[in-house]
Formats: sequence, structure tokens, C-alpha cells
Amino acid sequence: MSPTTTRVLVSDDVTIVSSRLGFPVLASATMSDDHISFVSITAAPPGNRWCEIDVEPGTTLLYGPGVEHTATTQTGLEYTFVSFRLQALEEAADRLQLKLIPPAKGLVRELAPMPGVHSLTAILGIGGDQGTSIESALDDHLDILHAAIAAFTTESSQRVVGAGARIDSRHIVHVCIEYAEAIDRAPTLSEMCLVAHVSERRLRQAFTDTFDVPPLRYFRYRSLAQARLTLANRGDSDCTVGEVASDLGFHNFGRFAHHYESTYGELPSETLSTTR
Repeated sequence: MSPTTTRVLVSDDVTIVSSRLGFPVLASATMSDDHISFVSITAAPPGNRWCEIDVEPGTTLLYGPGVEHTATTQTGLEYTFVSFRLQALEEAADRLQLKLIPPAKGLVRELAPMPGVHSLTAILGIGGDQGTSIESALDDHLDILHAAIAAFTTESSQRVVGAGARIDSRHIVHVCIEYAEAIDRAPTLSEMCLVAHVSERRLRQAFTDTFDVPPLRYFRYRSLAQARLTLANRGDSDCTVGEVASDLGFHNFGRFAHHYESTYGELPSETLSTTR
């Protein structure tokens, strides 16, 4: 297994992390409310997915305050992450006589590639013993600061990804439903988070956006509908309500009967008896 190499440079206003991963990682983190950040991917083997999009070399993501970041990363991914204190970036924009338009809280945007990030990655010397101070890195590469300010003063090259995009919510839901059909039962929350590459919070939001109910309730309704259809079409077969419930992932018969009666106004045994 190859080693993970990381360089971290920190000042009062800026944090820069440049890293090459030596093993796969499934991660989730929430960004600070008083910082805005961006990350640029400099090398990426297949299979990397950040904030619900596939990333490749040149992908640059812009994070607003309070963003919930999720990532599935593979061995060999290289990236540079830069986080600015919001007030410091606003002051820099004022000096350049630009109006800063930071992204809304909780949103992620995909940007055009930012050359300054790539040159900064080289300066930081991933894998080397010698680094550089954050002051000299920024002094020598003011284009990274200018690129950041430009990103926050125009939306022409941006597209919303992550929590702010309803189309992505539908994609998350579609992936979870496909997985449920593949395993022929209602998936757990942890299974859905893994297959959709999102956090539990983002998963819940996706189902609420799409169906106005959380994921477990959606799959419970779905399973109850399948149970009713099965029971109503059993005819003279020897199946029992317990078998149908178990096949659909209901292992607590009393709870299954309660949910079924609450939804359809009759017990599952009554549905079965009317078909015989």
C-alpha cells in the first residue's frame, strides 16, 4: 500500500491542505460557518466521487459556509484544498474593488479549473521533505487569491451540485431504489449512504425533496404496498402473512400488522382471507 502524503499550511486567514492518498477513504465533514473554501483535483484514478459528482483531474469545487462534504476517494487521488476566512476574503475583494458574492450557506458549486491551485500544489512539494511557508506560497502565487475572488464574484461558470440541486436528490433516490430492487428488500440507512456516496443527513434531504418523506418511511410504504399486492393475489396458495412479511424484511410481525392496518384500514390477515 502506498503512503498517504499531506502538507498543511495554516495562517490566521487561510488554510491550505495538499494531499496524495495512499488508501481508499469514505469521508464526511461539515465546513465551518465562517469560512468559504475550494478544492481542486490534480490527479484522480477512476471511482472518486465528491459531493455527489464524479471528480477527475481539473475538477474544482467551491464550498459555501456550513456545507456538508461527502467523499469516496480511491488510492492515488491528489488534491489541494484551500479555505479562506470569509472576512479576510471580503477585505481582499474590497481592495480589488470587487463585490464578493459568496455562495449560499450549505451549497457546493462546480467551477472552471483554477490554475493557481495546481501551481500551489507543486510549490507545496507533495512527497518532499522541504516545504514552504504559507506566506511565501501566497506571496509567490497571488493568482490563487485572485482566482478565489473571481470565483466568488461571478456565477457564470458555476453549476450547483450537492445539497442545493434537486436533480441530485432525484439521483440519490434513484440509486437507493435500484439497490433495494437488487437486494429485494428495504435497505438500511447505512447501506443507502454507502451506495449513494452521501451522508445520512443528505440522504434524508434527498427523499424529503423527492417524496416529502424520509427514506425509511418511503421504503416502509413501498414494502407495505408490495405486501398488499402479494397477499391480494395469493389465492389458494398456502402462504402465510408471516412469510410474506419476512420475505419483505419485516421481522417484527406485530409492528408489520400495525403499520399495515394504519395504512390500509384492515389487518394483513383480512386481506389474505378475502382472496381465498
